Amino acid sequence: MRWFTDYEEEIKMALELAREAVKAYPSSLRETAETMLRRADPRHNRSNYVAYLLPLWLAKDERHAAAAIRLAGAHFLAALHFGLVDDMMDEPPAVWSGERRQLLLLSQLLQESFKAEYRRHFSSDSVVWEDLGRYTSEWAVAALNERARIADPRNVRQLAAKAAPVKLGASALLELRGEPEQRTAAERAVELTLATLQLADDWADWQDDLTQPEGNAFLSLVREHLPLQDQEAPWDARLVKRAVYHYGALDGLSRIADDLCARLSPLTGVSPMLIAYQRSICDGIRRDARAARAESDRLVLGGFHYHLHNFLKK
Repeated sequence: MRWFTDYEEEIKMALELAREAVKAYPSSLRETAETMLRRADPRHNRSNYVAYLLPLWLAKDERHAAAAIRLAGAHFLAALHFGLVDDMMDEPPAVWSGERRQLLLLSQLLQESFKAEYRRHFSSDSVVWEDLGRYTSEWAVAALNERARIADPRNVRQLAAKAAPVKLGASALLELRGEPEQRTAAERAVELTLATLQLADDWADWQDDLTQPEGNAFLSLVREHLPLQDQEAPWDARLVKRAVYHYGALDGLSRIADDLCARLSPLTGVSPMLIAYQRSICDGIRRDARAARAESDRLVLGGFHYHLHNFLKK
């Protein structure tokens, strides 16, 4: 995990910068923001590591290290902003409590703090702002359509769009490095990584998504693996487990993730840390698939022994 352990000090500094930014907020909002930043600390909690580490991975030398840390701090704030928006979309405004309204205000402050840090490094005519607008639009479309269309586990752009603003970290560092011509390739590399991460997240969250399975790519794959008579049945945990343990749905997910890894590594100019991070995600899915196969074999063997035992007793 060098993609993480080599950057723990930088992460600490980035978080401190994010905390400095929220100190100017009204007290009740500041306390909430500070709590959220503690929970977002990837040194202690499961995290969307690429969102914060991408600027650090792309800072090739000391000239850009300080700016990369500051931008990583900005991305902590951006992640909180987009996370709050996602959460609030799950509950209609008509039933928002006073606390929910406070979170809406906090979201706006976090967004402004994120942009303020970017304005320290990029002029108003920088292509970075155009990229921010484009990535935000991609995210908005993905959020709008999440329940309107079935997630495609093989559609890289669709999967990556749910975290599209993360790509700004690559655009920003390439601009600082004076290598804007690499933006297209870097964007594709980050999309492949974000798509892999989304597959892993959908596998981890499938039980929470059973009531609205359309936006979960793993559950889309589950439907493909079920027998025809089960594909139209109401979603429940029993069906998903059947797809995993009897019909190889998790093996299918692992193959798709491995394909995304195979597509990333040959790209030129890709950060070795980005490649290592994506591989760690694929390895995790593959381990889970192996464990599911082992459990399936155990259950089959156990059933065989049970019936053999009963037969021999006769």
